[in-house]
Amino acid sequence: MPWNSAIFSRRPWTSRELKELRRLAHLGAEECARRLGRTVSSVKLAAHRHLISLRTSDERRGLLLGQPRSYRVPAEQREALLGGGNYDKLLAAYSNLMRGKGELCPGCGKRPVTTRDGFCTVCHARRLADMAAQRADEAEERLRRWRESREAG
Repeated sequence: MPWNSAIFSRRPWTSRELKELRRLAHLGAEECARRLGRTVSSVKLAAHRHLISLRTSDERRGLLLGQPRSYRVPAEQREALLGGGNYDKLLAAYSNLMRGKGELCPGCGKRPVTTRDGFCTVCHARRLADMAAQRADEAEERLRRWRESREAG
């Protein structure tokens, strides 16, 4: 389909419009679009490009357990938290980490230490799985040797 200027008019954003968008951003994308005479998608794109938050003051979407807006919980932990895990302990660990009191996991270097063995819960679970796999391999090896000894003797 050829580009039709009657349907799509690409008007660049002026500095005055961006200043107005920053001032009105707390009202949300729809209201900003109405007041600026732009489409909602145009407003959202401009806000994204210029790092302007379009969250309304009462909106809690995207916040996890009251986390500061300047901090993003990594997606892996966010999913674990929303999946029903013990998030009080993890939240406390992130809080300590943000205040400079906590330690990062030596296994991954991404998450705070939350277990007694000095690893994050994800690395702790991985270590346990690795140890279980190693024990299973050792048991299979012992069984193989035992069978060989029975056949030989």
